[in-house]
Amino acid sequence: MKLTDKIRGFAESLKSYIENSERKNLILIGFLLGFALLFILSYSIYIANTEIVPASGGTYSEGFLGTPRFINPIYSQNSEVDGDLTEILFAGLMKYDEKNELVPHLAESVQGEGGRVFDVKLREDAYWSDGEKITADDVIFTVETIQSRSIQSPLRVSWEGVSIEKLSETEVRFRLETSSPLFIEKLTLKPIPKHLWEDVTPDDFQFSEHNLNPVTSGAYKVKKADRESVELITLERNPHYFGEKPYIDTLEFHFFKSEEDLISNKSELDGFALPSIKNEVNTSFEEYSFHLPRYFAIFFNLNHFDEEVRKALAYGTDKDSILSLLEKVEEANSPIIPSFYGLSEPEVIYEYDPEKAESLLKEEGYERGDQYFEKIIREERSFEFTERLREDDQGEEVRELQRCLIELTEEHEDLFPEEEITGYLDEDTKEAVNRFQVLFREDILDPHNFENPTGIVASSTRAKLN
Repeated sequence: MKLTDKIRGFAESLKSYIENSERKNLILIGFLLGFALLFILSYSIYIANTEIVPASGGTYSEGFLGTPRFINPIYSQNSEVDGDLTEILFAGLMKYDEKNELVPHLAESVQGEGGRVFDVKLREDAYWSDGEKITADDVIFTVETIQSRSIQSPLRVSWEGVSIEKLSETEVRFRLETSSPLFIEKLTLKPIPKHLWEDVTPDDFQFSEHNLNPVTSGAYKVKKADRESVELITLERNPHYFGEKPYIDTLEFHFFKSEEDLISNKSELDGFALPSIKNEVNTSFEEYSFHLPRYFAIFFNLNHFDEEVRKALAYGTDKDSILSLLEKVEEANSPIIPSFYGLSEPEVIYEYDPEKAESLLKEEGYERGDQYFEKIIREERSFEFTERLREDDQGEEVRELQRCLIELTEEHEDLFPEEEITGYLDEDTKEAVNRFQVLFREDILDPHNFENPTGIVASSTRAKLN
């Protein structure tokens, strides 16, 4: 074979090999592209049809500064620790949802009529954590317990003038002395179980073990409570809860007497809350802050303070100085908090301007004194007793009676030592009226030939009070 024929043969073989290699590479590339497209399509379908949800189970451990005393809705308002635990363990007749709107919770429905009558129907599937059914009797017992002076609930004042009656085993009716569109907010009331508390005397109410080991109506119940030192309370899911079951199996709440103790044990906790968290403390924790729909303000009677005076008071309030004394608060220029509800700030904001405030007050006829501005409109008696008052009466006239007796007590120490303004003419107030009548016997009792005081605020007693 000639050399040229060999070279020609080698060239043809090389050409054939290259053509076959290119074909193989094209097939491989096409395969890889197809696989990539298939993967992207499958992943897109997976993402589009997949919803990320929390996993169920586990334990969450949180640290509290303070010690629980009353895990009981009728007492828990005075302590943040008690209030937080009560919110978890008890269900209210109504609750605020994620949109901050009031919706039925323990109640199935709430019907209001004219702002004075409210009918509440309870859920049929509502049970206490011990398996007993929640009924209208529980709601009535709770309201009457709050209203009892001997129980000393901090809620008592807010439930004055409200009566409740039973319509059926699952229905109650609230009646108000005066119309109140805001009463619906009070229906976040969390009932307590009558069958557990009805045999506890008023004297023992605050000392009962049920305050730390309650029968509950919320998503959790108490599994274990260290009653001696109250350093740990463990909660578990309530199997009788009517609502959506919580994802977390167990909640552990650890209680510490000081910030130093809490911080030194932070490695054992999943979360904690302190009045102030410093950066050096927050090493392995993320800090979360939440706006609360709460503000502090002074409201004026529009019938007594005209617009110019209210403007002067607004100009004369140094909000920056007030805020400098506090932490994690914001200035409010509206009775509705814009940052919480996603609204715009008011168009007109009255910046601190004491000179402008003084000018407005002087234009309205106020004169500057040593410590304040004053304006005499007219001189008249501020209050005059007109009603016949006796034991168990209540109202504004009773309040004025109690105020008057308290003022007189400064000169006559034994007249009204209780010095409590309740608006209710109880036994203590009646006895104070008796002492008042004896003190001024010549003007009150002798003209009617009464040997003994009556405890009744009638004409002679009213005249002397006035």
